[in-house]
Amino acid sequence: MPRRVHPLVGSLFALLALAPALPGAEPTAQDFARQGLELMRQSDTDRTRIVDAALAFARALDGFEKAKDEENTASMKASIFWCKKRMSGDDIKAFLAAKKKAEGKDAPAVEAEQKQTEILLAKVDQVADTKVDAGQAEAYFQRAEAFAKAHPDDALQVAIRWFEVADRFKDSDFGRKAQDLSLKAMTTYSKQPGPEAARRETLFTRRLPVAGKLAPRPDPAEAAEALSELKKTYADDYRRATGMPERAVLAKRMLDKGKETKDDLMGRWVLLNEALRLGMDGDAYHVVVMAADELGLSFEGIDPQKLKRETFPRMPSTVSKSMLALLDNPEDKDANLAAGVFFLLRGQNLALGLSCLVRGSDATLARLADQELTGAETAAQQAELGDAWYELAKRQAKNPVEREFAFGRSRSWYRGAMAKGLGGFSLDKAKQRCEEVDEQFPPPPSDWDKISAKQWDRLPGQVVNARAAINTQELGKAGTKQKLRIVPHPTETWAIFSGGVSTPSTWRGAQAPKQIGGGSGFGRMLLYADGRPVQPNTVVEGPCKIEVQLETLGKRSSNSVTPSGQIRVKLVPE
Repeated sequence: MPRRVHPLVGSLFALLALAPALPGAEPTAQDFARQGLELMRQSDTDRTRIVDAALAFARALDGFEKAKDEENTASMKASIFWCKKRMSGDDIKAFLAAKKKAEGKDAPAVEAEQKQTEILLAKVDQVADTKVDAGQAEAYFQRAEAFAKAHPDDALQVAIRWFEVADRFKDSDFGRKAQDLSLKAMTTYSKQPGPEAARRETLFTRRLPVAGKLAPRPDPAEAAEALSELKKTYADDYRRATGMPERAVLAKRMLDKGKETKDDLMGRWVLLNEALRLGMDGDAYHVVVMAADELGLSFEGIDPQKLKRETFPRMPSTVSKSMLALLDNPEDKDANLAAGVFFLLRGQNLALGLSCLVRGSDATLARLADQELTGAETAAQQAELGDAWYELAKRQAKNPVEREFAFGRSRSWYRGAMAKGLGGFSLDKAKQRCEEVDEQFPPPPSDWDKISAKQWDRLPGQVVNARAAINTQELGKAGTKQKLRIVPHPTETWAIFSGGVSTPSTWRGAQAPKQIGGGSGFGRMLLYADGRPVQPNTVVEGPCKIEVQLETLGKRSSNSVTPSGQIRVKLVPE
């Protein structure tokens, strides 16, 4: 039996499922779907997770429905149906009771969360209770059959799709046949390693599916022509892939597209080969490994291990020797240590890094990885993880990007421990270290109207100067479908001389002199997108011209003011 998972570790699993992710990025429907699947797997040993799983699937369903993604919509509905059939009234009562006792949250936050939960639970009920006409049995069966053929290695989701058909159409031949197929898929799933074991698999220990019928390798001339067409299709992506990080991102995209391409062997061939090439240039070992494996599973005459051995030495980083060692011995402790640190700090990929570090020769880092993978339930355990990440940042993070990642994980665990009731010296140390990390690496903005100057400095984007002027002036333009957030510097001021008094003002405005009638908002920054008023710190979508002017409280003051100075503004891509 797999080890029981701590209930609190669900949030960590969700993070692992989403990693690597950009700081502050909003989860997508795919993210919620992966989170729901992980929570559903956890429910095998901890039934408290089944309600969480259903809610995650409901969030994903909303996104897929809006995107008109029929296949994923059908999968989410089947998953919700499965979860609802496994839920009891007591499960929902226990879930809602736990929400009411949420620690570290004020009453409005708890109330808002409860309302959102009620909306999602209503969606779960709607999906599960929807009556389907008996005449739809064959169509449901065919969709489940197509899913099973396309996902032969995903026994759990295959079982779920068959189960929906079996339960909705119990008295039909299709329903009875689906029942047998669902039970068969569940038997296969029950024999697979538990979710915790799967999380501990590395790139070099993971088990690959048995290859089916292999396709012949395409003709080189035809492949070159297909590659040229591919580069035209993704021309903008190639233009942006100027550095190693950008090439690594494009490599992963090519890999994903290649794996999704089932009905075009030439397209699959060029996509996977481009993923391999770009992964090599971008120092993305995980992409190289997976692209080589996919090529070996798809085409004749491809030896994935040989392909990796030829590619690794040509990659930029010095960790290639360790990666080669892991091809020979996936349990090599020193090689796992080097690979784990590389994946964790350079790649900021928790899943890949932790699975290597737990096998590594550094006992401290192996313990850190084991705690992350197992979960930290108490304040003391979370503070211990904060300590471990803090020491890792001090000891092994070589550059600002690596330090920020490790310190950020440390801060996250410390804050979790404080919310859980950490006390005494441990609390004082956690507070002090959080302040130290905040000073070096301010966290991403959670409230754009309250960002600090340091947070503003770290924002990506074009810096433009907004001069103090009564008439409008152009700040910049947003291109077609381009989204820009307009963020004024939070503390910089311009000045307005009026009524014999010079009044400094941030973008928020100040109190006008009594000589011109007083009133708040004097000197406030006014923004426009193609003449339409927009609020500072909000997002505009192009095409549009962005303009700015200074508020002077209308006619009673505009003829008697002299503005001066400027405030910097950042146009932050969204």
